[in-house]
Amino acid sequence: MMNSACLLSSAYWAPVQYYAKLYAYPEVWMEAHEHYVKQTWRNRCLIAAPGGTQALTVPVVKPAADKCPMKDIRISDHGNWRHLHWNALEAAYGNSPFLSTTPMISGLSTRRSGIFFLILTRRYAGRCANCWTCRRTYT
Repeated sequence: MMNSACLLSSAYWAPVQYYAKLYAYPEVWMEAHEHYVKQTWRNRCLIAAPGGTQALTVPVVKPAADKCPMKDIRISDHGNWRHLHWNALEAAYGNSPFLSTTPMISGLSTRRSGIFFLILTRRYAGRCANCWTCRRTYT
């Protein structure tokens, strides 16, 4: 018997297996209380750019505590990472039919100071579900 729910970590432009789970389960939970660990894929991704694989990283601000839950991680406004990510995605996928409808693109175009990283990834998951003609619950 298949489980009715799935627990996932937060992810920025996650691998296709992540989205397969979002699609397969009627209820998906994103872990908010796990500890943020540097050098992981939660705020990083790899894209297939014209010149080869390109790494993209969302800069985050971590509170001073040693063990900080993901729910307390904020996106940094330092630098112009949104613009760099947009240009990289446009160069890599600009001719594909789905780029303009990709939910994360709208997240890159709006600048909200101090937004929590977990909120961004939850919104993305919800937008992906809205793109599919299925009904899913994301918490």
